[in-house]
Parts: sequence; structure tokens; C-alpha cells
Amino acid sequence: MGAGWLQRACSEILVFVESESPEHPGGSSSRRDPAPRPSRRVFNAAYKLRIVAEYESAPHGEKGAILRREGLFSSHLVEWTRARDAGALEGRPRPCGASELGHRR
Repeated sequence: MGAGWLQRACSEILVFVESESPEHPGGSSSRRDPAPRPSRRVFNAAYKLRIVAEYESAPHGEKGAILRREGLFSSHLVEWTRARDAGALEGRPRPCGASELGHRR
């Protein structure tokens, strides 16, 4: 083996290190993420109440279909049911600093 392989390896490492910079931690600025960052969905109280009521009145085998149709997880329904039972979805103003479920996060 000649000394050429070492020179090529060092130049490849140098190119990699130069592409990582504090301004562009993921590499060069020419590679941009084509997809915009997704935003969280926000559900109003009326929607939450409607879905909880529909979910609770659905037969056992159709509950999953509601979740799939709406793009929800069962944890949404658990949280919304607890909020409804605590009176947080009734439209009454909450005291300052109180979360939707009545405890601090």
C-alpha cells in the first residue's frame, strides 16, 4: 500500500469535520429538510365533549374505529374524560395557574 490511502482518508475526515459547525450542527446549509415541522393539533372543548360522548355510546367493537377516523389515541379520550368529569370542559373559567385536570404539570 502506498501513502496515497492515508492522504485520501485524512482529506475525507477533514471534509466531514468542516461540514459540522456550530451554525449548522447537522452538516452543511445546502442540505435542508424539505418538510416543514408539524404543528400540534388543538382541540376545543366542544369537540372533546362530542368525541367523548360518541366514544362512550359506541358499541365495544366500534370504539377503535372512532379513534382511527379522528386520528386520536386512547390516551386523548382518557384525558378528556377526566377533564369532563372534573368540570374542566364545561366552559367555566379556571382559577389562575390551574391546569385542565386540576393539577400542576
